[in-house]
Amino acid sequence: RGGHVLYGDAALTAGLALPDCESLTVGGVAKALCIRHDQPFSYAMLRADMGRRHVYPLATDGPPPNEPPCETLAETSARLPDAPLTAGRSGSRP
Repeated sequence: RGGHVLYGDAALTAGLALPDCESLTVGGVAKALCIRHDQPFSYAMLRADMGRRHVYPLATDGPPPNEPPCETLAETSARLPDAPLTAGRSGSRP
């Protein structure tokens, strides 16, 4: 943003000697988040606030915690046969 590096591989950002970068791991790879040059908060502060608000993390090594499963209506119907899923589905109860 505005010519400033905000995110990248940790080795690359370290080589650029960027100030105020914070470490994080994404998919097992060391990364750096460099947002302090124009934000009044750090990544640690942002992460803590997101946790308090129950917001998904910025990056995960898989599905986010407590992510509902992705399944088709037919799969949900088979798993929950008595659940009224939609009013327009054939065989559904009002």
